[in-house]
Amino acid sequence: MLPLFSIIVASNRPDNLLALFDNLEETCSDPRFFEVLVKADSEDESTCALLADEAEKRPFSIRAFISPRNGGYYELHHFYQQMLADVSSETYFVVVFSDEVRFKTKGWDDVLRGYVGYFPDDIFRLRISDNKFRQYDNLYECSSYPENFAITTKAWYLASEGMGDFWGPDSWHQVIEFYLSRMPGDDGFLSRGIPVAEIQMTGISASIGESLPSVFDKVRRSEISWRDLTRRSGQEDFLRRAARLAAKIRLSDLGDVEDQISENPKTKMISVGSGAEISYHVSYMKALSAIVNRLFHVRKNGMKSLILSIVLEFPASIRIYLENIVCLILSLTMKARINVFYGGAYYALVNSTLKQVHLIEKRTNKVLRVSSYRLLLSRQ
Repeated sequence: MLPLFSIIVASNRPDNLLALFDNLEETCSDPRFFEVLVKADSEDESTCALLADEAEKRPFSIRAFISPRNGGYYELHHFYQQMLADVSSETYFVVVFSDEVRFKTKGWDDVLRGYVGYFPDDIFRLRISDNKFRQYDNLYECSSYPENFAITTKAWYLASEGMGDFWGPDSWHQVIEFYLSRMPGDDGFLSRGIPVAEIQMTGISASIGESLPSVFDKVRRSEISWRDLTRRSGQEDFLRRAARLAAKIRLSDLGDVEDQISENPKTKMISVGSGAEISYHVSYMKALSAIVNRLFHVRKNGMKSLILSIVLEFPASIRIYLENIVCLILSLTMKARINVFYGGAYYALVNSTLKQVHLIEKRTNKVLRVSSYRLLLSRQ
């Protein structure tokens, strides 16, 4: 029996990796159901040695991908792409895990086996994290609160051209799912993110165990990257990938062969089958709207609050610096409390009454630092 489920992990922490292997073995019903592909740094001798040892002992397949660290975390998507190309020929589901993820549900592989062929075209994602039931209204939410560890069909990845060109493939594919869900199908819109309540997990929040400077660096890099990716050209690329998924779904419905999909970059159209076309053109107005939504996302939960994306550490450019000032002026004008979420582990409360920014650890609600607006605005 060849594995139907490929787990991709990057790790430089042998203890965490060993605990993950133990968890997989203890909670699965059939270890032949899955394989684990691990990216390790060639400079990390302890992790490389562990992988060689564990591959001989475990009842499931472990394959090591050893390479120099280079850019580390921020270049992992390149390695993920290589590992995706090397998964088992029989693989149906693929997931990118961290070495902190643990299954709580015994027999989780039996649950996954039940979802094989859920759609006849095999294009869908199983949502298992705390965001599994979240409904996405705009690109801001997709990049900031994605389904962290979607168990995705290999067919999805192949049709959407792989893991993506960003070091956060979870956010990348959440945006693609968002665009796909707004495309019409025969039975309504193409909603292909399936919440799975039967599988319970731990360790699925972002930034667990990371140092505060590391978290801030990740936030800063994320802000810069997503400002580029949400430009008009970036939005069209996401929409194009979603359109390719929609085209595959359409061909499956028609019973046509796969090679009948063609793209025309000039007209920004994807032709499907005998003549149907899907556009991935994004107007300038729509592009501007998405960028505005990213900066200002208003939600109502009993009281009006404004969730903003603000980098509290040193601004990386004048543009980001000016955006921070605008956001803070807006908070003073609205006289509202503003929640700024950095990820799974940290968030900040901007209190306009006290003119203070409280950096808080989400798990313990411990205040780690308090800064004043005056201090924040004076940083260069």
